[in-house]
Amino acid sequence: MDKRKLNWLFVPLTAFATLAAIHHQWWAFGLFCVTNTFWLVYNIRHKTYEQAAVYVLYFFINAYGVWKWTH
Repeated sequence: MDKRKLNWLFVPLTAFATLAAIHHQWWAFGLFCVTNTFWLVYNIRHKTYEQAAVYVLYFFINAYGVWKWTH
C-alpha cells in the first residue's frame, strides 16, 4: 500500500476510536493503542520527536484506560 494512503487510513481510524470511546466502547482503547503506535512510528521517521513523545504518552494513557475498564 502507498505510504500516503496508509497515513490517510489512520486519520479516520483515530477519529473512529475517539467516537467509540465517547460512546463507552471499551475496545476503543485497543484501537487507540494501534493508532498511537502507528503515529509514533510515523513521527519518528519524520524526526518530529516532540510529537512522537505525545503518542508515547497517549499509548500509555490508553493502556491505562484498558486496565481501568477491565478491573
